[in-house]
Parts: sequence; C-alpha cells; structure tokens
Amino acid sequence: MTIQATLSLLAFAQVLAATGWSDKTYQPSKERLANPERGLYVELDDRHQRPLESVQLRRLTDDGITLVQRLYYLKGYRDRPLDRQQLDLIEADFDTIREGGMKVILRFAYSSQIGEPDAPLNIVLGHIEQLKPVLQANSDLILTVQAGFIGAWGEWHASTNQLTTPDAMRAIATALLKAIPPDRTIQVRTPAQKMYLVGSTKPLSGELIDRGSLAARIGHHNDCFLADSTDTGTYRTAKLEIDRTYVAIDSQFVPVGGETCREGPRTDTNFARDEMARMHWSFLNLAYHRRVIAKWQSSGFLEEVRLRLGYRLRLGRLRLNKDVPAGGALRGKLTVHNDGFAAPLHNRPVELLLVDCSGKVKHRSTLDVDLRDVYPGVEVDWPIQTVIPANMPAGDYAARLWLPDPSLRLRDDRRYALRLANQVEKPTSDGSIRLDVDITIRSQLASPSRAASK
Repeated sequence: MTIQATLSLLAFAQVLAATGWSDKTYQPSKERLANPERGLYVELDDRHQRPLESVQLRRLTDDGITLVQRLYYLKGYRDRPLDRQQLDLIEADFDTIREGGMKVILRFAYSSQIGEPDAPLNIVLGHIEQLKPVLQANSDLILTVQAGFIGAWGEWHASTNQLTTPDAMRAIATALLKAIPPDRTIQVRTPAQKMYLVGSTKPLSGELIDRGSLAARIGHHNDCFLADSTDTGTYRTAKLEIDRTYVAIDSQFVPVGGETCREGPRTDTNFARDEMARMHWSFLNLAYHRRVIAKWQSSGFLEEVRLRLGYRLRLGRLRLNKDVPAGGALRGKLTVHNDGFAAPLHNRPVELLLVDCSGKVKHRSTLDVDLRDVYPGVEVDWPIQTVIPANMPAGDYAARLWLPDPSLRLRDDRRYALRLANQVEKPTSDGSIRLDVDITIRSQLASPSRAASK
C-alpha cells in the first residue's frame, strides 16, 4: 500500500469521530462468475489451418468460460518466413476472440509429437519478429504467451535443432519478451528453465517487487500437473523440494496454469486442492486429461475448481461518510477478500461511482489500489478518498464499484469487467457493482472550521 493510501486510512479514522457514516456488510456468494483472465479453458489448435469460429467460442462462454488457448502449429514454415495467409489467420482469430468477449493463452510450435522436427534458431527468431506487430496490436486480449517454439508441442524438450541449449533458450525467450508489451508475460515449462533465464535460483518475493523485471515477466506452465512427484520432469528429481518450493513462492506474482496428463493418487481431491493453492493456479485445461476431469466432475471437486482458479474477490465491509457537502471530501474504507487460488494477474482500475436516480454517473474516483496485491486468503483494506465537485447537484446518489479492463478498447465492454463474489440483487448494464449504499450530497459547503475538523 502506498504512503498516500496509508495516510488516507488514518484520516478516515478521524472522520468517523466527526460525522455520520454508512456501514455495510456484504454476504459471499457461491455463484459461478465469468470473470476475465482466470478459470477453466479449452485448447483449440490450428493444425488444420482453420480460423476460429464465433460458434466455437459461444459454446464456451455459454458455459461461463472466458479463456481459450490457441496453439499455432507452424509446420509448413520450418524453413521459410510466415506468409500473409498465416499472419492473416492469426489476426482473424484475435478479431473473433475480441468479438466473443474472451482472452487467450498463446503458444506457437512446429511439432505435435516427439521426433517431429522443430525449426532452426534463425527461423524461429525471424517468425517471432514477424509476429510482433499482431501481438502488440492485440496484447489487451493476451493473458500470457507460453514460450513455445522449441521441441514437441512447444514444451521446450525433444528439439531436433538443438534449441534446448542455454543460448538458444535465452535467445527465444528474449525475442518473445520483446515482441509483447512490458505488461505481458511469458511462461516456461520448468522452474529450472526460469532460473537459468533470470540468472538466479531465488524466487520472486516481498512486497516491493519490480513488476517490470525479467523475473516478474516469466511464469510457469505445467502440462503434466499432478502426474507424479516430479510431474514427469517438471521438477528435477535431485532437486525436487528446491524446485517445488521455488514455484510455490514465485507463483504468488506470475501466471501459473496448464493441464493434467494422467490419473493417479495425486489427482485425488484433497491433494489436488492443496497443490492448486500452494502453486497459485490461475487456469486449467477443461478438456485434458479426460479421466482426471471426469473424476473431479463425479466427486463435485470440479465445481470448486471452477470457482477458485485464479482470483475470487469479494467485499467484506464498507464504511463511507454518508453526508457530504458539494466541494467536500467523501472518505471511507472497503474491505476485500480473495477466496481464489491466486491473485489477479494484471492490475486494472478500481473506480467508485456515484450514480443519480436516472442511472447516470455523476462522479467517479479511481482508488489508489493494486489488484495484484490482493493475495489468496488475505483481507485487504482499500482506502476511499475523493473530493466531490463544488457544482454537483444536491441529492442522494447510489454508490457503485466498477473494475473495467484497463484497455481503452475493452473498457466499456461489460464482459471484461471484473465481478465480485457477493450476493447482488441485480446486475448492471455496464458491469459496475451496486454497493447498496446511498450518499447524500448537500449543496451548502461546510464552514472552514467544521471542514477542518473532518
């Protein structure tokens, strides 16, 4: 929390002694929330060179799924640049994803089985440079980019072109990070690979991490989750606890997701739940492995997974001074909980809205908070402090909270607004959240002495 936010909370404590306030407690909900940038996903590859279709995505969104993984197999381009047809297909896919109100996990690969060739390093780097414009233009739709390109399924093993050498891995990761904006991340397949890329065996930790650093831009994808003690080589046998502890700590700040690959004792409900919580999972493939998903569906655990993957934020309490003169200060505090497995992966605006009886927003204020700091199992106080315009008409105003996507292209699309896990009477048309609190604005200003006391 910033110094300004801390001072706001201290000022709020003084306000409570000087004026009346609204004090509201909110009840949690077990409703499924179609929230962006988290949850179950389905992989859709393009091995048949067919673009995404709106009907495919509509089936997913009808089931409350907001994520899709798009895996591009560039098998026809192992020895040549990408042509206009391939680039247009990727651009068309982004258009379809945007139309469908979803976000995407990206991966590129040359091989869909062990033994099938990938591409030489110079070809890979050339393809990444070609992809840069379309990735930059559509970065608001990208949750993360899995490093890909190397070996079978782009999982950084079984390369036929020596791409798993340290120099080749670093070159590909560096090029990919340059191809996407600084606020977007990549994922690698094992913690050892990340340790090598960042040049340190120490995981991210602490409250003052540099969100734009190399370490903060590399997450983890585990495509054999819960398979065995090493997750089939995700963790090194000789350094098993070192690797697992590294991911457990590091994953508080970077994206973690992937899929299961076989059923076994570790896919039992209790162990799976503990592991998802420990490793801060944000997304999971709904379609694979089928036996694991069916097992969780039968036991009822899949519903919990749906609810808790990534973040699940809810309001606890709200306190606001309820009677404010035009030109005066509205102050308060909002308590927020996270019942999910992970913190939100990207920050976004948190706006307090004052809405008149006709439904028009008459005042808005952005809270000085960072959603990425709302960690699982933690209760966070958000300070509220805003000056009401001196010319704001007197009357009663309904307070709302709005958490839109930070992208200007998505900001007004309610499908991308973050929803809270509280019991709400009725959803709003713009995606804002009713706080069930009215604020009275008075036309007259308080006297200087009285205003000072507040």
